[in-house]
Amino acid sequence: MSDYSSYPAGLETAVLCVLACHQGRQRAIGRGHLVKRLNILGYNVHERAMRECIKQLRRQGHLICAMPGVNGGYYLAETLAEFQEFDRAEFGAKIADMNETRQALLRAARMQFGEAVQMELI
Repeated sequence: MSDYSSYPAGLETAVLCVLACHQGRQRAIGRGHLVKRLNILGYNVHERAMRECIKQLRRQGHLICAMPGVNGGYYLAETLAEFQEFDRAEFGAKIADMNETRQALLRAARMQFGEAVQMELI
């Protein structure tokens, strides 16, 4: 469920305006710097609201990527390869990890409750 009330109106446009100057991984902007830029633009938001806004923008189809680390930050994908690298690192790894955990829990539930549990969990 989306909670658009967690950030002010117009923040999406402001985030996209800032990120327009940060196309490509080599031009990533750190999350702290992004929050500061948004504050300068008049959006007194904290990191949590900014992250929610970025999630919603991604759901709208904006290719906002991120990379972790000291030199990490947010950026707009400049190439398909750049986006695919982000996708594999960010979503592919999380999905695989969650699926591994889910499969272990399903096995444990079947052992404890029998085969009928599989239909209830899915």
